[in-house]
Amino acid sequence: MLAELSRREKEANIKPDPDLGIYMKAAATEGQEAKVYTDYVLRIWAIRNRIFLKRALLRIDLSLVRDLGSSYQPHH
Repeated sequence: MLAELSRREKEANIKPDPDLGIYMKAAATEGQEAKVYTDYVLRIWAIRNRIFLKRALLRIDLSLVRDLGSSYQPHH
């Protein structure tokens, strides 16, 4: 199934999200080993998403500080 999906993506010139690809491979594996692997992949994916979210929030905070700083006019 994954081989067919990969083939179709290549034919359609689709570049899949690497995180999603890892998850799909983990979910397609059978047995207890697969469950451990899937859990591991999901945890890594969650960590990466949290890092991305923190970076995005930091950029927003820095942008707001910059905007507020440039609009501040001290009164004499």
